[in-house]
Amino acid sequence: MTTMTRHARGRGEAFADAFANRVTAANANASPLREHFDELFVTPDAVDELDRVVLQLAVQGKLVAQDAKDETAQILYSRIQADKAYNENHNQLATLPKVSDDEIPFVLPSSWIWARLGDVTNYGTSTRSKNLQFTEDTWVLDLEDIEKESSRLLRKVRLKERHFQSEKNVFSKGDVVYGKLRPYLDKVIVADEDGICSSELVPIRGYGELDSHYLRLTLKRPDFIKYVNQKTYGVKMPRLGTKDARLALIPLPPLVEQHRIVARVEQLFAQTRALREKLVHAQTELERLNKAALAHLLNAETLEEFAERWSFIAENFDTLYVEPAHIAPLRQAILELAVRGKLTRREPEDEPASQLLERIRQEKNKLAQEEKNKSDALPPIQDDEKPFELPAGWEWVRFGEITINRDGERIPLSKEQRETRQGEYDYYGASGVIDKIDDFLFDTPLLLIGEDGANLVNRSTPIAFIADGKYWVNNHAHVLGAIEFDLLRYLEVYINAIDLKPYVTGTAQPKMNQAKMNSIVIALPPLTEHHRIVARVEQLMKLCDALEGKLASAQGERERLTAALLAGIG
Repeated sequence: MTTMTRHARGRGEAFADAFANRVTAANANASPLREHFDELFVTPDAVDELDRVVLQLAVQGKLVAQDAKDETAQILYSRIQADKAYNENHNQLATLPKVSDDEIPFVLPSSWIWARLGDVTNYGTSTRSKNLQFTEDTWVLDLEDIEKESSRLLRKVRLKERHFQSEKNVFSKGDVVYGKLRPYLDKVIVADEDGICSSELVPIRGYGELDSHYLRLTLKRPDFIKYVNQKTYGVKMPRLGTKDARLALIPLPPLVEQHRIVARVEQLFAQTRALREKLVHAQTELERLNKAALAHLLNAETLEEFAERWSFIAENFDTLYVEPAHIAPLRQAILELAVRGKLTRREPEDEPASQLLERIRQEKNKLAQEEKNKSDALPPIQDDEKPFELPAGWEWVRFGEITINRDGERIPLSKEQRETRQGEYDYYGASGVIDKIDDFLFDTPLLLIGEDGANLVNRSTPIAFIADGKYWVNNHAHVLGAIEFDLLRYLEVYINAIDLKPYVTGTAQPKMNQAKMNSIVIALPPLTEHHRIVARVEQLMKLCDALEGKLASAQGERERLTAALLAGIG
């Protein structure tokens, strides 16, 4: 049993087992699901997938047992057709073709039949609000009032709060109201009172005695959603057309079985809601534990404290980390500790950073005199810019003081130009290699830092990285050199460790220009410590890689097993 499931099943409640028993009781192929339940359904997303399987089982006649005493669906369909003929006398709707064998997505129980949505409901014949009178308390339903996928009604708004100008559709209590705009959002409810709704919501009333709640389930089943997604039109505002909606297939069970299916689904969904709530609570608790462990790690003042707190994380790894994404904050904590001097020990023979800084200034002055690299004077660093207390022998400097900027040597090439110049040399952009071309601009290791793009803010990939060999760089990455390669490696760690938002301009298109980058405040260690810091970071990152790989492998195996088991019972 996983840590997440142990949290979810606290207080002695075994609702997960009860739920597994209910799902598997009606399906002989489902016993492996019961056996592996605790391993597979450890996140809210996994439970959502289970909900979809329950729906699919329900409409395939595999969730409840058939009863030979039930009146068949064919007899029900005859009554539906009589009611339809009576009510649609005045409508000029096209006659729908019979369901052909090559359309049928799965086999139904013998007492069921396939029907078209337009044959068993009034889809496409909604009453419009024009010339009708409504009270201030009339329910006015919009698509945004329904939660996607769960179809939970988020709010009820009355006419006195939401006045409208355009025509609306009118619905009655018991009607199914279906969201035809972006139908992949899966918004379907059964109205519990009369009201009016926007034209992107379609009121649907079943003919005869068709159970509205069963009809709602059929419109939420996975194969129906797949069908409507294939039939939508419009790119920005995809919607389901009336013709395709009316042609959609509906698995029609006997009426009393419809009631049993609805009752069983509601029963199971009550269990999944409880399980989901427990798992959400467990995730919240897990995040709290993660943050506390990382905060404890970040507060380590000595190497001994770091080793002790790192050991705590390692010993409790299975409790603290469940998904690969959980490793990212741990990586970030390692980087932050590294650039604060908390991961390495001072050595007596280390020359102070002030001597390195003096050599850098001499080299930069020499380059300026040779007109190879000129830079503007940078303002002195104020006390309120210093984020932490420096270890002995370190210095506060600005980024532009210790780097050699080579942005002027970049040359951007358009995609069309690159297509005619394919070759062996890496072509770098803001987040790394984006192409290969037939020539190079640089043939020495340099530090590249993304100049623009969302990654400056969301940091989905490292923003700073070393380019080696022979390569080309476009104008979306800053190009930096230094008098020592170890300094470049340390700056790679430092830039990836800090928050760059104070140095970024623009929101729609974030950008860190050269002036902003040069003003970044850097904690500069002695040169000999640069190598030790980078080596320690690499060592710890390899451990993170292994942990992340272990979690990714476990997650992949869970997903594979879940898919196989659910396919088997479907």
